[in-house]
Amino acid sequence: MELLKFISMRWWLCLTLATGCKTTTPSTTSQDINAYQEDITSYRTALVDSLQVALDSLRVQVVTVDNSDDLGEPIPVMDDNTAGVNALLDSISSFNARIPYVEGFTILVYSGTNRDRSALVQREVRDLGHSPRFEYSRPNFKVKVGRFTDQLEARRTHLFLKQHFRSAIIVPERIILK
Repeated sequence: MELLKFISMRWWLCLTLATGCKTTTPSTTSQDINAYQEDITSYRTALVDSLQVALDSLRVQVVTVDNSDDLGEPIPVMDDNTAGVNALLDSISSFNARIPYVEGFTILVYSGTNRDRSALVQREVRDLGHSPRFEYSRPNFKVKVGRFTDQLEARRTHLFLKQHFRSAIIVPERIILK
């Protein structure tokens, strides 16, 4: 009985090893991976018509000037594009005036659930010569410093505050324009 059990066990072990060690062959597909195409032109935004008209009016024209008779007098300009440039700048200015914010950065000095600790950090930042902002978004109290439009601008203040507050980090934030 023991011998039969031993042989049976060996037989199953050999069968398992033989079928488990079979190599797999990679499947091949006849489709080309680069054949996929999709038309996304309907999702792209079109250039504003007034900006396109202003850009069309600013096309540069090459003018050849004969300087053989140089009298030192200024040569009159034939194609003055000042009006076109002013129209383009006005349209860009009116477009930018409709944007209420700009993407920027701020320095997060403290973020936690302890109100007393946030007040202490706020006083310490004020003592260092910076004007901190206090924000509460349930359940966290946050102390932030500065509103920077460029991360390099924020870096100098961040390095100074990092000496006093090890957890200070630069975070992206929308800066509301007034």
